[in-house]
Amino acid sequence: MKQTSRYLLRQLFTIDAKYTKLIVLLCILGPQGLFSWSSKGHEAMAHLTYALLEDGTRAKVDTLVANFSKYFPAFDSFAKVCYWADTIRDDMPDSKNWHFQDIAFDSRSVPGKTEDKGQLLVKLKSLLVELTRHHTDVFCGAKTFDELSDDKDFLMMFAWIAHLIGDLNCPAHCITHWSDEFPQGDHGGFKTKFTPRGFANDSLHSFWDRMFILKLDELNPVAYANHLYENHPPEQFFDEAISMETVSDLRAWAEKSYTIGKDVYLYIEDMDQFNLNPFSDRKDLKNAKDLSETRLALASYRLTSILNKWL
Repeated sequence: MKQTSRYLLRQLFTIDAKYTKLIVLLCILGPQGLFSWSSKGHEAMAHLTYALLEDGTRAKVDTLVANFSKYFPAFDSFAKVCYWADTIRDDMPDSKNWHFQDIAFDSRSVPGKTEDKGQLLVKLKSLLVELTRHHTDVFCGAKTFDELSDDKDFLMMFAWIAHLIGDLNCPAHCITHWSDEFPQGDHGGFKTKFTPRGFANDSLHSFWDRMFILKLDELNPVAYANHLYENHPPEQFFDEAISMETVSDLRAWAEKSYTIGKDVYLYIEDMDQFNLNPFSDRKDLKNAKDLSETRLALASYRLTSILNKWL
């Protein structure tokens, strides 16, 4: 992936009078409190991705967003397009299981049969295969990008890819805990309840979502995207692939998310054994925030690579 310099990124994200109007246009906030990374998480990921895109790719994204808003008027920015998929669950009920791949972590006294109803990997693989096919058609002259860019199915495919890459890199979307307490799984952390200090009594899944929102509440989405880049730059991920060589890479990405999620569950179990409140220690909470931000930044870099290569 062509790396954008820190200097250019700072230019894109500088908040002064010269850029105020542009930033206002780019940073319109959408509805809050949605599923997954939450709307704020997908929005921050979108801003970082957009800043890192090559100029030609960014122009294509602008065209796709403009055409997408013709069919879905409320979604008139790349940031909004990236969380559109979370707003259509009731309209497309069959798509609800596209958002997760609940790989089983079984800690029952007597481990038994588990079931993964998630379709994230299947759906994302099919979408990316379709994207590469369209890319080949354009490259070979079988069709033009302008023809594709106004096709509703292609626009929805683009929106789904932008969203699901985020979900795939979120541990809460790639694991479910099968335990004596939850013999049918805890649904990606939604059934696991606990109350870390300073947080509402909620689920592990929701707690994960809020890890980055605490920082995001202090910054506007563009400044937060810059925060992600400065604190979790691409070179940090030397041991994880940023670019996708084949769709088979998606499985490895999901398994890494699963491994992180498993470590979190083991940590919570250890704390429970000593009657300690998980994440009550400031260092533990900071580590959790950093981990959440790391996954969000990595999702941005991976989406950037995919769009630069195949759009």
